[in-house]
Amino acid sequence: MHFTLFRNIGIIIFIGIPLTDAKDSSSFQKIFEYPNQGVAWNSAKHSHDYSNSNLQNEVRSSIDLLINDPNGFQNKIDQLNLEQRKLLSEDDLNSRTDPIDLLSLELKNRIEAKLSEEQIDLTIWSIDRSQLWSLAKYRLKTILDPSLKLGSGFSVFRKNGLDNREVLFACVDSEKTKFDFSIADIRFEKKNFSEKTNPLKNWKCRNQNFQISWENVSPTLNSKEISALATNPLIQFKDRKEIHLVSSITLTNSISSSSLQITKKFLEWELGFKEKEFRENIPLKSRLLELLPITDVFLPFPDIPNANQFQLSFRNANASELILEKEISNPEQPHLKIKVYFHIFLPLLKSAKAEGANGLSFSLNEMANLLQNRLSKNSSQLTIFDLACFSKKYLSSWTLASRLTQSKNIPVLIASAEGHPAENPAQILIQMDFIIRGINQILSGGNLYAVQSELQKSSIKLDLMRMLLKPFHAFGFFKNLEIAKTFSPVSNLDESFKDLITSKNFWVLKLKTSSTEKIFPPGI
Repeated sequence: MHFTLFRNIGIIIFIGIPLTDAKDSSSFQKIFEYPNQGVAWNSAKHSHDYSNSNLQNEVRSSIDLLINDPNGFQNKIDQLNLEQRKLLSEDDLNSRTDPIDLLSLELKNRIEAKLSEEQIDLTIWSIDRSQLWSLAKYRLKTILDPSLKLGSGFSVFRKNGLDNREVLFACVDSEKTKFDFSIADIRFEKKNFSEKTNPLKNWKCRNQNFQISWENVSPTLNSKEISALATNPLIQFKDRKEIHLVSSITLTNSISSSSLQITKKFLEWELGFKEKEFRENIPLKSRLLELLPITDVFLPFPDIPNANQFQLSFRNANASELILEKEISNPEQPHLKIKVYFHIFLPLLKSAKAEGANGLSFSLNEMANLLQNRLSKNSSQLTIFDLACFSKKYLSSWTLASRLTQSKNIPVLIASAEGHPAENPAQILIQMDFIIRGINQILSGGNLYAVQSELQKSSIKLDLMRMLLKPFHAFGFFKNLEIAKTFSPVSNLDESFKDLITSKNFWVLKLKTSSTEKIFPPGI
């Protein structure tokens, strides 16, 4: 079987063709044929909508086999040839309906059911469903291709409460070591560490021994200081000559030149920005480190965020940088002008050669160091828009990174309580409407409340999208463009989250091996 792929302004058409003429005894055959069998990604629910019950049943029976008869599942995999295995494990960032997505999301659902069965209530535990999905993918990918070099294969979840020290460890490990319960060789172990408990314990995963310790981080601001920060303009305009906005949009492996041109035109029409420079295939990390000290507004837009790291790029260490500029009047001194530069990191053009395979991510410690480095060079306010779906759940991670700087000059974080369609350039552009209106409020001297009020409104750029995509409506790919949704903003300065900043009982969990150390914020 192979896939033929046609693209035009983000349109993707899959044509499935059998791999061989011989009868395939594998039960995965219908999963191979999925492009013509009816499955779609639901961004709002982060789930698959099946219009073909046979395909859905095939996916479910495959995961049944994995859970109930791992050897039988392995035998089915062993029957596949190399090309079939590759197709089954292919994980294209441009699609959420690859076979690996169908199988792993079904396994993720089973993991959630298992947690519920074991009295682990997801509403009172800070359990990131995207991490459960990552665990499921890790398990499946290591079966499909044992030679793959993946991450660590473990996750840490904490029970909600800034002073709560109850922890659930998850490890993808077939070793029959001690654990509380497991599913498909993903084992879970629950620990409760009181203040009287020896602060150092051992936990083992995938032949690694972790040392566990706890640290109570001092509060950053008090309630009065939070109120002042929320009511002040998010940018200090006095004597400013330049403002820098930085966004990292890494939702796909690559972009076409036509998508790039539409993005440029859209930002010119809606924000008044004109292209200053376009730089191809530049090292993302070094350029970000260079820009962060002068950044006023940072807008990360990762594909699959992880609560314990800031993943800015998944499959490439390099990116394209689109630099736009415009001039505005200083809101505090209207007779003066300010140059505004908008740096947007985009996936590489399709013609570019990829560099590296692991993308770019920062741990919580590394992000804290980045923020500290910025403070040492620039004391102006930093505003962060976390544009990931359901980014509300990452408030504690961002807050921990800022609290570790031990500075009162903490970033103002704006996140979303919703999921947003972002599976193609057209949908991404609609989400940019929220970004644009938020940026306009900030550049006009707005405070946090003004920005949040603007982001509560529905997306208003649908007419433009309908006009641009009218020739393609017959395909039905963009029917969801008719639905306008709010960004549903939340902030680390909101009343319901201010304890993240002011609490004196902010317990941080540390896991340390001989070579690495990871820290985990409390659940909220």
